[in-house]
Amino acid sequence: MAAVAFEPYDVTTVGIPALRVGTNILAIHCLNGADFNSSDLLMVPKLTWLPAPIATGGGQVYAGPLTLNTSATVKARLLANGIWSPITTATFIVNAVPASAANLVISEIHYHPTAPTLAEIAAGFNSSSDFEFIELLNVSPNNVDLSNCRFTSGVTYDFGSNNPVALTLPPGGRILLVGNRAAFAMRNSGNPPVTIFGEFSGNLNNSGERIILLAANSNVISDFTYGTVEPWPVDADGQGYSLVLNNPAGGAAYSQAASWRSSAQAGGTPGAPNGVAFNGSPSGDTDNDGFKDFAEYALGSNWNDPGSMPQQAHSLAVNPPGVTPGTYLSYSFTRNLSADGFLVEPQNSTNLTTWGGAGIVYVGTTNQGNGTALVTYRSLQPVTAPPLHSFMRTRISSLP
Repeated sequence: MAAVAFEPYDVTTVGIPALRVGTNILAIHCLNGADFNSSDLLMVPKLTWLPAPIATGGGQVYAGPLTLNTSATVKARLLANGIWSPITTATFIVNAVPASAANLVISEIHYHPTAPTLAEIAAGFNSSSDFEFIELLNVSPNNVDLSNCRFTSGVTYDFGSNNPVALTLPPGGRILLVGNRAAFAMRNSGNPPVTIFGEFSGNLNNSGERIILLAANSNVISDFTYGTVEPWPVDADGQGYSLVLNNPAGGAAYSQAASWRSSAQAGGTPGAPNGVAFNGSPSGDTDNDGFKDFAEYALGSNWNDPGSMPQQAHSLAVNPPGVTPGTYLSYSFTRNLSADGFLVEPQNSTNLTTWGGAGIVYVGTTNQGNGTALVTYRSLQPVTAPPLHSFMRTRISSLP
């Protein structure tokens, strides 16, 4: 045989520039030499990657540990005997605690947005689910590490560990997961820029469903089923409003309908605070209208305007559906949909001395489209039955 040893051909100049990211095919065109009177041909190609020459000053020598002051992805390789090792990549989260139920909450859910407009349909968005979003909020004083947190029910999404900067959520920080990034951007183009971490798989059920968010160690951050009928905020079901958690910092009781309200504005407040902080006098009456500042904040009136007072109304409900026929006392009041961290408790009394909530039942809530909702309760028993006197009021208290 004439072929007894490999014959080298340097393809650096021609071959290297032709390489592309992904799969490459090495094609060789080989012909018998004119000096050999034979139809046989032996070809056994071998591609060898030779180490590049060492450039003077091409590497930085570290004599000790490398200190990171912020979260980062570090890429490094070793130079030994004139040859570079393959690159090693590692992600480091600095000055952050792992996400848990103690520091991370689901603060807003837009599970049933309004149907797409004609312009949105023309842009290729044909379903209201394209505009869904879930908002997460860091309620702790520490940076929170979202690495490898994941939604496993309702929608699916894994935060992974590839982007240390985005995975570090600062105190009070909010991020969004959306159904469709382009659709969200189109509908919310007039709002301030928000941080969209990614797109989840699946969509949120318009009839309500279970949502599970797990930490990196598989501990539960949140596990609840949202509802779409009273006493859940029904205005979040296709009327344009989102579900907003009432008291994010106070320990989320997700499964209780009273823990949620509809957003103050259509489309919700994705990536932005869901409430307006109270800055009045907790025990004072700034406008001297007889209502404490905090009561006006909770009930949606202006504590700086004596002409603006909380709206409350008593009426008689005759033979309401589903109960024993009779005349019942009905009580309605407004609720500020931009107020966080308070509790409104309707109470009743038959003597104006002893008050409680045992004798009243919830009727419904209606978003009035002006930043407030009208909340209605009624007496449990007809007021035509003894005792004949019945009174109702609201008790307002701040939540921890």
